[in-house]
Amino acid sequence: MKRVYYNNTSFLDLLFNFLLATMILLVIAVLHIVVEHKKADIKTQAEFVLTVTWPKEIDHDVDTWVRDPNRNILWFRQKEIGVCHLDRDDLGHLSNDWTFGPDGTISYNPNQEIITIRGIVPGEWVFNLHLYRKGTNYGLPITVSVSLIKLNPTATTLFYKEIQMEEYWQEKTVARVRLGEHGDVLSVEDGPMIKLVEEKQAQPRYLQ
Repeated sequence: MKRVYYNNTSFLDLLFNFLLATMILLVIAVLHIVVEHKKADIKTQAEFVLTVTWPKEIDHDVDTWVRDPNRNILWFRQKEIGVCHLDRDDLGHLSNDWTFGPDGTISYNPNQEIITIRGIVPGEWVFNLHLYRKGTNYGLPITVSVSLIKLNPTATTLFYKEIQMEEYWQEKTVARVRLGEHGDVLSVEDGPMIKLVEEKQAQPRYLQ
């Protein structure tokens, strides 16, 4: 009688590959959920949002400087100080997306910097603008729009200003905002001028 042998190796390989693929998909799904959860946390934790915008056709680099009540200074080389974060550092056309039009012209997205304050630190906050680089495609002065919005418990605009930057390397204080213990806004003042760039340059390790 001829013997018949049954080999289940192919079935085991198929089962193993199926389990492996299922595990990989599960890991990807879990990582996606974790990333989305972290993004949601960032949005829900924001207390204030500062937005700085200048015309998209202007290839100037306008920097935002912020000093918190503990005298920590936020700038493009130190994008996080305590609860304050520089979420978008705009370099002018160097950092903007662009598209070609049918006539060969180039269209850029708006120049915009975004800073979020994700907690409450009572005391005086200072918000400055600094014209770091002047592009060759547009002269001076330029108009920069600056707004600060308090998000909680409801969205409230604390200030909206249009600031004229007249000179290369110029720095201007946009506003000084004093917060209370629970995030209540005690005052919003225009001045006097506080030179955060010079203050930072005087500190050790400025260039690092």
